[in-house]
Amino acid sequence: MSETATLKTEAEAAVFLNVSTKTLQAWRWRNQGPRYYKLGKGKRGAIRYSQEELKNFLQQSEMNA
Repeated sequence: MSETATLKTEAEAAVFLNVSTKTLQAWRWRNQGPRYYKLGKGKRGAIRYSQEELKNFLQQSEMNA
């Protein structure tokens, strides 16, 4: 399976992480959150998230009570 087959849109990533798209945008602005790809240049570049990076982000965010 190719890497591009697992790329998720911002909305799909938000659903996967159970957060809003605004939260993802805020994380990107602060250089936080999962790693992402920006396809294209300028403000209109499409943001995509790798399924693997989303999974890794969740694992790294796990806290012990």
